[in-house]
Amino acid sequence: MEGLVGKVTAFVTRESDRGRELVLLEHPNAGIQIPAGTVEPGETPAQAVMREAREETGLDHLSIRRYLGRREYIRGPEWRVIARTTKVYARPDDATWDFARLRIGFWVTLERTAHGFSQVTYKEMDRWPDPQYRTMEITGWVPDARW
Repeated sequence: MEGLVGKVTAFVTRESDRGRELVLLEHPNAGIQIPAGTVEPGETPAQAVMREAREETGLDHLSIRRYLGRREYIRGPEWRVIARTTKVYARPDDATWDFARLRIGFWVTLERTAHGFSQVTYKEMDRWPDPQYRTMEITGWVPDARW
């Protein structure tokens, strides 16, 4: 279905003398995490979870042992998800300055629309350590076809 962006999460485990252990990552801005990411165009969820697990752990010899489930998440009408990586423009016109890019899977809030473009805001939050704070914010115009 158009407008949907798939996300995957991997629970990578290893055997040790103490039993099975969960492999965790320490992200510099978001704290301790498990491998996760966005399903790229043309990729199955199984391919995406393997790619994300390899990219984020550096481990090559991984296999899927079990599928744990699926969840659909729907945000309010002011939210959009970037369905294809896109340039962000200063004005609602692709001939103006493009000053940033938003990657597939980024959640943005819709500010307004004009001339086939939407003005959106993307906020990058530092989730660790507490309290949370905004590390970056981008507000600009993206073509409407990017949902």
